Parts: sequence; C-alpha cells; structure tokens
Amino acid sequence: EITGAILIGVDLGPNLSVTGSLATILWLIAIRREGEDVGATRFLKLGLLVMPPSLLLSLLSLSLVAPR
Repeated sequence: EITGAILIGVDLGPNLSVTGSLATILWLIAIRREGEDVGATRFLKLGLLVMPPSLLLSLLSLSLVAPR
C-alpha cells in the first residue's frame, strides 16, 4: 500500500537527522530547555541506531497487513 509506505517514510525519515523536520528541531529545543545536552552528533548516532530497524519492522508489518 503506497499510502502506508509514504506515512512510514514521513514519520521515520526525520529521525535520521536533526534538520529532518521542524518537529525534530522543536523537540530538541524543548529537551535543551529542560537541561539535557543533546547535540546534532548524538542525535545522528541515535538516529542511525534506531531508525533502520524501525523502518525495516514497519515495512515488514505493512507488507503483512496490506491487501494483495
């Protein structure tokens, strides 16, 4: 299903880089306001660790529930 794949890409894609979306930048501002030190490098490293498995599992799930 193309709609599901687009939604997955739009939701997970910005998690790979700080400038991926306005929401990501706003979250970083809010986190820093609370006293946490999250830099672009740390965010990118975590994104590289978390995003690929999330993308894989999401697309696998979509393929299992999509009508054939």
